[in-house]
Amino acid sequence: MQKKVIVFDLDGVLFDSIEIIHEYTKARFENISRAALLEMHTGDVDFNNLIGSEWKKKEETPEELTARLAEYGKKKRLVPMYAGMKELVGNLATESIIALNTSASNDSSIPLLERERIDEHFSLIATRDLHPSKAEKFKLISETFKQEMEEMLFITDSLHDIREAAKVGIPTIAVTWGVHDRGFFERESHTHLVAIVDTPEELKNVIASRQ
Repeated sequence: MQKKVIVFDLDGVLFDSIEIIHEYTKARFENISRAALLEMHTGDVDFNNLIGSEWKKKEETPEELTARLAEYGKKKRLVPMYAGMKELVGNLATESIIALNTSASNDSSIPLLERERIDEHFSLIATRDLHPSKAEKFKLISETFKQEMEEMLFITDSLHDIREAAKVGIPTIAVTWGVHDRGFFERESHTHLVAIVDTPEELKNVIASRQ
């Protein structure tokens, strides 16, 4: 019997990095609110094209950009894993194929996996350096492991990711300890959303029920 492919998001699912990401985004825009930061992760807001918005993109020199990115990278490398997630990934890797599908770059994701010594558990690490679209990376994961989308499983913390997963029909579990809470996930109906969980223990149980 073929092992099940389980795909994890990184930020907000495995690592407690959402506040660092918000801090980085606030440094790019003037007067941006907490509500706007959350909306950015629904996919309804393109924060690379906010001309005319009340949140103005700050002007910065190339040197300031380099310094800001360096500071973000330094802080990002220090964020902790959520309690229970390291053990969950390690246990799943003994019986499943584990992959990563993240919007983060190689530089801001792989060092975290290596630091926690869980990089070896991931059979494929798909960052934005591979492709900016999560939907396209799901296709790559499916092709790599010769498994149909409906047989796989994806774990995420954002409404945008749920919508990306819907494009390819991959069953998805939403966790509430990352960027979005239950209210965001219940804004609309998602036929591929199999569960919303509040703790790693709940996540473990839902995954086990679908093995």
